[in-house]
Amino acid sequence: MKVEDLINELRNEVGQTQVDADSDESIQYKTEQPEWFNEDNIVETIDIREMLNAGEQPVHEVLSAIKKLNEREILKVIAPFIPAPLIDKSLSMDYKHWLNQKAEEEFWVFFIK
Repeated sequence: MKVEDLINELRNEVGQTQVDADSDESIQYKTEQPEWFNEDNIVETIDIREMLNAGEQPVHEVLSAIKKLNEREILKVIAPFIPAPLIDKSLSMDYKHWLNQKAEEEFWVFFIK
């Protein structure tokens, strides 16, 4: 299954409209390693699986960490699914991301200013 198909399936489950890869309005999740990525620049890692398992919502903690990033600093987020709302919000704040699927239920998302 392509990442875009999975995102649409998840969006459908939560009542959001599907994104069309051909539409100008679509949000394109970056799944190819970008030039800006450098593992040495990761300044913080947040594993939201632990928060979700505890019944907590990680959105505020992740957005707070994103806002603290300096130039070239990278935040790594580990999630059990594609955290589309987090990525969407970061895009609206003009941050870049890279979505990397590590396993069936493990996604790493890297954010940079």
